[in-house]
Amino acid sequence: MSKIAALTSSFANVYPSLDSASSEDAPMCMRTSLKNLHNEHAQRTNLIQQARYMLHLTTKLQHHRGASMALLGGNSEFASQLEQLNPQIALHIDFLSLNVLEQKAALSEDDHDNVNAAWKTITHDWEGDGVLENFEFHCHLIDSLIRILKQYHAQFLSLISTNQPDQPNPATQKTQELQSVLSNLAMVWLPELLELIAKIRGLSTYAAVVKGCEAESKSRLAFLIKETKQKSVLFGQRAKGIQSKVDKKLPELEKLSMAEVKKDFYLDLLGNEILNQDEINTDSTRLFEIATSVMNSYLSLALNSLDLMEREEHVLFQLELNLLAINQLGMSNTEPSIQPL
Repeated sequence: MSKIAALTSSFANVYPSLDSASSEDAPMCMRTSLKNLHNEHAQRTNLIQQARYMLHLTTKLQHHRGASMALLGGNSEFASQLEQLNPQIALHIDFLSLNVLEQKAALSEDDHDNVNAAWKTITHDWEGDGVLENFEFHCHLIDSLIRILKQYHAQFLSLISTNQPDQPNPATQKTQELQSVLSNLAMVWLPELLELIAKIRGLSTYAAVVKGCEAESKSRLAFLIKETKQKSVLFGQRAKGIQSKVDKKLPELEKLSMAEVKKDFYLDLLGNEILNQDEINTDSTRLFEIATSVMNSYLSLALNSLDLMEREEHVLFQLELNLLAINQLGMSNTEPSIQPL
């Protein structure tokens, strides 16, 4: 039995009036409404899952960028990390190709082709690339993924605003507002902040490997540190602004101050040991690990936001099913609820 048929049957079981003569047209009308509800729910759920997948791919590519820059600089300790990352990223991109082929991915074929081509450019004879060239190749691909995440966010907002009634149900409206906030958090604000820190990680680690930082790299690093501090302040303000909507459903948001402390420590460390030094003697592996710890705190917040979005999506679907019964069948809010499949 299909999901739509099963849901229609569930409605019929909970609301026997569907079988009455006065309601003989209701099942067909309701089947259409159920199909629309189910399709919208499936699309929203798919976008959340695709965003989670894209975040993981972006994180691996950011790690790959930093490790390859360190290895090009001469730190062979990062070779084993690249050996692990290369097949993992290739597998992620192959899986993305399969999703596009089966029309499960929420991105266009052009976007997919660009991602595939960019990865091939990164890996082709990469040992002969200059370090800044390697950096830019990675940035191009990662920027594409972040842009795709923003597209997912826009698609998600469009889906939750589809067919809004003139007088929205308060419970439905509250859930949709929460999802909108979480989507911004996980698909827009955090990916942008994470990429700034990841760029800093790559450049600073390379500087520590070669024990020096040329004027161009130092200027770029100083700019990124300044931009990260500005973005962090803005992100902190946004995070405070959404806490009332999240209402303790996202414990990681309440721990944000700890991530901010680690981030500030890392950026201050770079100022003291990279930007203000003619000769750099800090350990490159240590710098990389500190930056990764900072990024993991923010990444955890993004992934847990997506998990909460998925849970709230099931809540929203349940509310929509019950509202469909109330609106189409004239039932009161005290009637039994329909359970989504």
